Amino acid sequence: MSASARGTTLVVVGAAAFASLAVFGRLATEAGMRSSTLLQWRFGLATLVMASTGIFTSTRIPSRMRWYLLGSGIVYTTQTSLYFESLGRITAGTTSLLLYLAPAFVVVYSMILGRRPSRAQVVAVVVALAGLLVIVGAPSPADASPLGVVLGALAGATFGFYLLLGEVVFGDVPPFAIAAHSMAGAAIGFTCLEVFVHRDLAAPTSTRQWLLVAAVVVIPTLVSIPMMFAAIQLIGAGPTSVVSTVEPAFTLLFAAMVLSEPMRVSQLFGGALILIAAVIAQRTAGAPSPVPIAVGAVDRGRVAEATET
Repeated sequence: MSASARGTTLVVVGAAAFASLAVFGRLATEAGMRSSTLLQWRFGLATLVMASTGIFTSTRIPSRMRWYLLGSGIVYTTQTSLYFESLGRITAGTTSLLLYLAPAFVVVYSMILGRRPSRAQVVAVVVALAGLLVIVGAPSPADASPLGVVLGALAGATFGFYLLLGEVVFGDVPPFAIAAHSMAGAAIGFTCLEVFVHRDLAAPTSTRQWLLVAAVVVIPTLVSIPMMFAAIQLIGAGPTSVVSTVEPAFTLLFAAMVLSEPMRVSQLFGGALILIAAVIAQRTAGAPSPVPIAVGAVDRGRVAEATET
C-alpha cells in the first residue's frame, strides 16, 4: 500500500473514531450522566495519558506561553459545552454538521482582523450559510429546537475562534504540545464547572457509565488524534483536512444505527453544502484554513508548518 493510501486510510478511520463522540455523548446522557461530568473525565484521563508520554516536560515552551495554552482549554471548554448542550436538543448528525461551520467563521474572523479574503473564501462563507439555512429552514421534528440549532452554530463559531487563536497566538508551539495543553486546560475548565456550577464533583456511578467514559477517552480522543497526526506526516495537512470532512457522514451513519436517528433530505443537502464550504475554505490561500481535528486541539494549518519544515 502506498503512503498516500495509508495516509488516506488513517484519516478516514480517525474521522470515524471521532464521529463516535456525539453518539457516546447521547448514550451517556441517557445513562443519567451529566455531559460536564463525562467531559471532565474524558479530558482528565486523556491528559494523564498524554503526560505519561512526557510531552509536557520534553517540549520547550516559555512559562507564559504554557499559561496561554492552558487558558485556550477554557475556550475549548466553552465550545464543547455548547456542542453537548446542542446535542441534548437536536440530533447528533445535525449537531456534528453545525460544528463544521468553524472554517467559515475562521474566514469571517480573519476579515474582522483586517485580512482580505479571497473570492473562494467568500464563496465558502456563503455556501456554509446556505447549508445552515437549509437545515434550519426544513427541520425534522427531532431538529425543531431553535435553541439547539443556535447552540450548535455557536459551537462552530467558538471553535472557529479557538482555531484562529491557535494560528495567531500559538504559531511557534508544536501541534502535539498544543493538543496536550488544551486537554489539560479543558480538564481544569470542566472540573471548575462541576465544582462551582453544579457543586458536585461527580464520578461515574454504574458500569455502563464507566464503559462510556472509557469509550470516549479511547476512541474519539486517544485513537483519533494519533491517527490524524500520522496521516499528516504521510500525506500533508491540506489533504488530511479535506478527507476528514467525511466525519459528519460517519456521525449520521452511527446515529442512525445506534440512536435510530432518521437521515432526511434537507439534513443531507444542507450538510453537504457545509462540508463543501469547509473543503473550499481549506483549499484556498496556500496555507489552508483549519477544520476540526480529533478533539479540536490543534489546527491543521499549524500542523502543516510543524511537519513540513
